[in-house]
Amino acid sequence: MDRNGNSQETGYEQTHAERHKLMLRDIIKLAGSDKLVCNIGLSSFDKLAVNYLGDRYYCAVPNVEFLKSVDQLYISEQNIIYYDITKNNPEPNSKFDLVIISETLEHIFADDEIVMRSIANLLRPNGIIYLTVPNAARHINRIKLLFGKNIFWSKYDILNGGYGHIREYTVIEVKSMLEKYFDVRQIYGFNPYGSKLIRISLNLLPTSWRSTIVAIGMKRS
Repeated sequence: MDRNGNSQETGYEQTHAERHKLMLRDIIKLAGSDKLVCNIGLSSFDKLAVNYLGDRYYCAVPNVEFLKSVDQLYISEQNIIYYDITKNNPEPNSKFDLVIISETLEHIFADDEIVMRSIANLLRPNGIIYLTVPNAARHINRIKLLFGKNIFWSKYDILNGGYGHIREYTVIEVKSMLEKYFDVRQIYGFNPYGSKLIRISLNLLPTSWRSTIVAIGMKRS
């Protein structure tokens, strides 16, 4: 629903529908019937999550400017908190049982250790982090490199702000990044894009070749 109360499905929603469905399956299982959940950022995933979690679902955004840049808001503004995960913040006013950071880390221009520490601060003892990032070693990138194609953004795009992901990750990097503040419980990969046949075929590949990396960790007490 947009700010005028009109429901519409965006191209982003259509592209990421399967990823959101798989995420929701995991989140419902991890959140149970009573846990407080916080998502870092705002997206169309909020629409699905609110339907299942209701007022137990919150979103954290870095600043007011970020909120103003969002065209569609699927969550009540009273359930939005302001907590900049790119800085060394004081203890937050709210604590959660589960924090989601999905397809967000690769857009954040900040030290990953600071981001992980900030998320740990948002969590209660034994709280859970649910992280998803694009896999830098996914099948299509390996094929491009095999044929001598560059998988990185051009300098022109970087200098002119035309790039999307500041940094993508590998399975090994994700595990290493989490381990300082979390006990890693599970890492797996999936391919949520393309037709059903393409998704099924690509999900037969090893985790380290799949499009998206999912990691679940528990905060160290």
